[in-house]
Amino acid sequence: MAKKRSNLKKRKKDNNHRKNTRKRRNQFKLKSNYLRYMTFLIIIFLIVFTVIYAVFIFPYTLNNKIKEELIDLYKPVIYDEADFYILKLSKKPDLLQQNKVINVIKNKFGLDLRFNKIANNENKGINEIVFYKNNKLFKEIKIFYIYWDESIGVDFYNAMLNQKRKAGYNKYDDHDIIEKKKMKIKKDKLKLPENNKFKYSRFQRSDDFDNKAKIAIIIDDLGYSYNSTYEFLTLGFPVTFSYIPETESNNKIYNLFKHFGYDLLLHLPMEPLKGKQYVEKNAIFTDMKDDEIEKRIKTYLINYPDVIGLNNHMGSKAVNDPRIMNIIFRNIKKKNLFWVDSKTTLNSISKDIAEIHDLEYYKRDVFLDNEDDEKTIRFYMDKLVNKAKKNGYAIGIGHIQSEKLAYVLKDYYNNKEKLGIEFVCVKDLKSE
Repeated sequence: MAKKRSNLKKRKKDNNHRKNTRKRRNQFKLKSNYLRYMTFLIIIFLIVFTVIYAVFIFPYTLNNKIKEELIDLYKPVIYDEADFYILKLSKKPDLLQQNKVINVIKNKFGLDLRFNKIANNENKGINEIVFYKNNKLFKEIKIFYIYWDESIGVDFYNAMLNQKRKAGYNKYDDHDIIEKKKMKIKKDKLKLPENNKFKYSRFQRSDDFDNKAKIAIIIDDLGYSYNSTYEFLTLGFPVTFSYIPETESNNKIYNLFKHFGYDLLLHLPMEPLKGKQYVEKNAIFTDMKDDEIEKRIKTYLINYPDVIGLNNHMGSKAVNDPRIMNIIFRNIKKKNLFWVDSKTTLNSISKDIAEIHDLEYYKRDVFLDNEDDEKTIRFYMDKLVNKAKKNGYAIGIGHIQSEKLAYVLKDYYNNKEKLGIEFVCVKDLKSE
């Protein structure tokens, strides 16, 4: 019996020892797994942080530092920022100033600068600053454009800046976004005229302005098949139509409107802020090379030789790019064509580049059909008439797909004598 008890005790002791050994091993495994897990998390965190810093934080910080340096060195009268930087000066930077900029950027940031002439004439121009490191393009830095105009001076710039601030500077007025919004308009301004007679209270008094105010209407998006196309084709009074190149209807609609004697513009598709996917694939995109842009523009001008000018289709991003606008304007100047800025963004640089090329330039005053609703269109036509009476002329842009616009235009044309306005083609306006 004693021997049996001794064996039982021994087995118990051995079992307890094995249990304790397994327990210690499990605890060690848990600790090892925990350490491995924490090490893995720390490594992942460091990798993510490094990527975020390299992709976002470092470029943002470096851009801001270089921006501050260049502003301090050039002391621009106006500074704009979008997908690139624009520093506007009242005088051309001299060689001494340029060398100072090169040395400061080299010493502080280890980067080399190259100045590319975009365009210039006797007293105005625009240069591009590009950054290099070890003879390779340093893409982390945004492109800077130095624009100068010695003919207008600081006072004009300050006045222009104040005007832009009042208008909501840096808030994009992109038509291809606006047209999808609900326009809040007071009901008392939207009443239709009784018995098709105009109520003069909706307009500025004619004795306050020149009675020969000119209205120029541009109808965009010509080239696709819409039910309203025939209504516009048969308007029978001065209207300018803008044709999108290489559309599904090919040259059929282009030739039809030309046959009816209407003036035609090339409605040039250009990249909008909201993305490439929202514009035709044959558009001008900001990542295209110079020779690609030039080839595309030349092809359009060859294929549509009867256009008398161009305006932008969308393009709220592309019209902010001096490089692109310079290439476009250089080519259309050779053909003695003009440019109409559709003003899809307040920050368009079109006018500045047009002045450098001495290019005939116009801009849109009012979009007429943000909503294809007769009351809304009449409201914007009233606005266009008032602008024309105040300024001598005004340009309104509508769209061929609008079901109501052609009817409203006919009504205003039939009442032009009462309104004291004259419908003209864009080419008959006096450029700004």
